[in-house]
Amino acid sequence: MKRKKLFAVLIMLVFILTACSKKDDTETTNTSKEDVDSETTEDVTEEPDDTTEAADTTDNEEAADTEDAAEETTEAADETADTPEETTDTASEAASDAASNATIVPANTSAIQDTDASAIVPDTFLGTDYTEATTGWEPDAPKVDTNLKDSAEIKIAGYIFDHGITTNSVGQFVYAVPEGAKKFVGIAGVDDVVLENTNDGGKASIDVTILFDGTETVKTDKLTPGQWAALNVDVPAGAKQITVIFGDAGDGITCDNAAMGNAGWITK
Repeated sequence: MKRKKLFAVLIMLVFILTACSKKDDTETTNTSKEDVDSETTEDVTEEPDDTTEAADTTDNEEAADTEDAAEETTEAADETADTPEETTDTASEAASDAASNATIVPANTSAIQDTDASAIVPDTFLGTDYTEATTGWEPDAPKVDTNLKDSAEIKIAGYIFDHGITTNSVGQFVYAVPEGAKKFVGIAGVDDVVLENTNDGGKASIDVTILFDGTETVKTDKLTPGQWAALNVDVPAGAKQITVIFGDAGDGITCDNAAMGNAGWITK
């Protein structure tokens, strides 16, 4: 009887031990499963972070590239915008160089004699053989050897000239350069006839520009009634045409009866 009870007790112990072992295995399995699930979850969670970081990096790189492209476009636009300025600057420099090459003739001076405007006398006077003659005031048509108003002699600052050309600014005369011409000469100024106009005669003012074949060679200062400028200009080698421009000195054409006494050529 005791053996039976002992055997029964042993059977119970074995059963209990077996049951405990299975429970431990189950807990271990569950724990392992939870660990795996946790690691899997962490991996899955971490992967979106990596993806997000990659996306952020890509976005940043694209933004940087866009900014660089915008900067390059702006620089290119600035360079393009600078080109007209450079072109304008170059044109201004060329015009300045051309003007500096022209001789400026001040009023009441002469390359031949400072005190007597009548000292300039050409070998050949300008005549009616011009190729063009224009006026800036239609009632005062261009004339040769007379003033514009009463067909009397040309008179500049009190000097009387039997020969010369006259017109109202802005007007011009164009002549062919005669063979053998060495110099072009003349006395430029406002014709004294304007002083007969007591209201506006004192407003007269002119300047004179000489061009050979379109290239400016000489320009006078502003000349008002009572002033004159002596022109004594070398003829460039091979020159074919001279243009004498009577300008308004930049202040309008009122009473601008322009004249050039003893205008003509030195050939000897």
